[in-house]
This record gives sequence, C-alpha cells and structure tokens, in this order.
Amino acid sequence: PTAACTLPFRHPSKILDAGYLRDGSALFTASQDGQLFIWKVANGDRQWANKLPGGISEVEAYGDGVVVLSEDRRTLTVVDETAQRPLTQGTAEAVQVFASHEREIAWMTTENKLYIMSEPGAAVRSVEMPSETTVPTALTWLPGEDSMIALGWESGHVAVYAAQESEMPRWVVQAHRASVKHLEPHA
Repeated sequence: PTAACTLPFRHPSKILDAGYLRDGSALFTASQDGQLFIWKVANGDRQWANKLPGGISEVEAYGDGVVVLSEDRRTLTVVDETAQRPLTQGTAEAVQVFASHEREIAWMTTENKLYIMSEPGAAVRSVEMPSETTVPTALTWLPGEDSMIALGWESGHVAVYAAQESEMPRWVVQAHRASVKHLEPHA
C-alpha cells in the first residue's frame, strides 16, 4: 500500500495558474479571486500573498517574483515580495501573449505590436510587426547568449527577433498552413 500525501498549499477559490520561481525554491499559485501566493517548496509555508485588483488571467516567473496578466488582459504587473509595479495600465490594446526570460519581458498585443522591456524599470520598446502576420498566438524566449524571441501567428507565420537589435525581425517564414499554437525552444 502507498501512503497518501497531502500538500499544505491552499487557496480560498479555484487555482488558475501555478509554477516555480526561477531559483526553484518557491512555488507560485494564482486563484480566480485575484490572490497570488508564493509558497516555500521545502515545507509548504506561505512566504507572501498579494491581491491583484484587476484579477488574474496568467502568471509567469520573472526575476525574484512573477509577472501577472490581468483578467481583462490589459494590465501586466510585476509582483515580488516588496511591490506591485504595473508595466501596462489598462491600455486600449489587449495583451495576446507574453513571456519572460531572466530579467526581460516581451508581450504582443491584439493590435500586433511587440513590446520588449530589457530589465525592470527600463524603457519599453515597441516594434511594429510585418504586414503579412495576423493575430499573435505564441511567444517564447530562446536560450543562449543573445536575447532572442520567437513569435507565432494565427496565419502560420513564425519569426525570430533579436531583442536588443533595432533591425527586426531576423527572419519571418510561412511555417505552417494553420495557426501556431505553441513555441518551445529546443537545445
């Protein structure tokens, strides 16, 4: 017989998203009521809690904390133990997809614009997308020395961008006949 294992992680409402912080020492959980909790993996103790007024759609690890997309998809907020810092505040353009890497964040809007912030508090750079692309559907950071971003669209196009270069994109191809739903870096 096997013993049942009960974890002490509890939320007052339905959990929408969960994942590990970058260093692996803590787990984040986000619930339908806008609560964001950070738990110590070693013992299940809650390190900190935060209530986000705009609700929560998605969460991703970022730096020493997380980046949270609001329920209406119009506000991205960096949250850590000490503060909540909105990156976008109720913009007209809804965030379609976003991803973080180390200390960088990139997001695409429904208006097909790419935004890149290279480090917390840095200026946000905006990039117009090629006209042949449609609604963005996937975004990921690529591993390696350079900060590279891969994007996919409903049209089946895939592109690679160098986050620090002014010349964008490195390349765009019609890779699929259908929508690109997911991009995953391969080492």
